[in-house]
Amino acid sequence: MRKLLLILMTALATAANGYAATKITAVNPASEDGGTKQVLTSVATGFDYNMFFAGTPANAVQWFSKPNVLTVWSSEWPGNPAVKSPAITKDNTVGLIMYETAICSREFTDLASMRGKTIKISTWGHIHASKFLKTLGEPYNINFVVIPYSGSGSIARGYIGGDANTTFIAESKRAAITLDGKTSCFLSSSTDQIAFRYVDAIIALNTDPQLVNQLRASLQTQSNSASWKEKLQGTRTLVGGDHLKYFNESVAALTELIQ
Repeated sequence: MRKLLLILMTALATAANGYAATKITAVNPASEDGGTKQVLTSVATGFDYNMFFAGTPANAVQWFSKPNVLTVWSSEWPGNPAVKSPAITKDNTVGLIMYETAICSREFTDLASMRGKTIKISTWGHIHASKFLKTLGEPYNINFVVIPYSGSGSIARGYIGGDANTTFIAESKRAAITLDGKTSCFLSSSTDQIAFRYVDAIIALNTDPQLVNQLRASLQTQSNSASWKEKLQGTRTLVGGDHLKYFNESVAALTELIQ
């Protein structure tokens, strides 16, 4: 009888821990020093995983045929024909992170004070940001010259290092860049002053619903932690696949910028 009970207890423990022991392939399609690494590392906490740094979404695709892939996919990428985006569905979405953006400067206090000037601005080095800034500056005859970076972390470091006196950056970096006491952020998507935000979908590919639900539970726990709230300040985390409309709306808005 004791032997039978031991076998049953072992079987139950194995079943309970089976998914936590599943090997996850975490694929970072962005820069190694940006917030995507933190998101993936946090969600994968408690799971057995390997992290791969692809550097770009185009490079990330090569890992997407592996089993149990965990990755983050930005709403800026589906509109890019050069990037083969994975299917993002209600069933495979672990959650969404909504990144608000802001215009901040240690030299200017509003767009009017930039009127008629050429302004170096540190921001993302892609066409969405540059086209948005071109449209934003036109009423004031502002010529924004982009100092390009691959991610929010490097944008913040470049700005703090003095590569530019003005930045277009994720709200999550506001606290870091305003520590100098000179920088103020005067336009933000969080207050609908500018209509530019990214939405990241955290997705699980080639896996089963039980593991997706475990990853959702992990995201729920992590997103309520003090560390998550501190490092992702200025963002909103939505757990599960019921909020995909926000991702799709952002895809449509960003795609329109490059058409």
